[in-house]
Amino acid sequence: MFCLLALHNARDWRRGEDIRLQELHDHHIFPQAYLRRHDVTRRVDVNSVANRTLISNETNTRIKDKAPADYIGDPAIFPTGAIPSLMAPHFIGQASLTLMREATEAAAFPEAADICQRFLQAREAAMIAEIRRACGITAAVGVFAQETVPDDAAGDMQAGTDPQDDQELGEELLA
Repeated sequence: MFCLLALHNARDWRRGEDIRLQELHDHHIFPQAYLRRHDVTRRVDVNSVANRTLISNETNTRIKDKAPADYIGDPAIFPTGAIPSLMAPHFIGQASLTLMREATEAAAFPEAADICQRFLQAREAAMIAEIRRACGITAAVGVFAQETVPDDAAGDMQAGTDPQDDQELGEELLA
């Protein structure tokens, strides 16, 4: 993950400095304690690579266990706001950012779990799109039939987010 973030010039959210200059922490975008408070405890969701990014230890400490909606609106964490130029290198496109804004402390269990799941799917789609682009993969190859089939891995996204927003993020990063 560090390589992808570094290649896209990811910056620390609070300091605005290149992450390569920081003492980095593996930050859970939806903090573990926040998820526990909202009865989201499946390790595969909590510790998914799609729920993690690298930021400075100082920024991570300021975030602690805050709801994503609370910390992305906090000027002590995002002095310039959670703007696309700061979020995009972390593979957080508009669809993912919208979901973070919906992830409030007041969200009840089913709603919070659904928001988190949709966030993970949208961010995963953006990350996979970039990995495929970097590897020159445009279609999946059938293992047994040895035929090329369209890649629809992210086609089962739940309603409510537009995975195209986050997939377009990979294209924006290349511009």
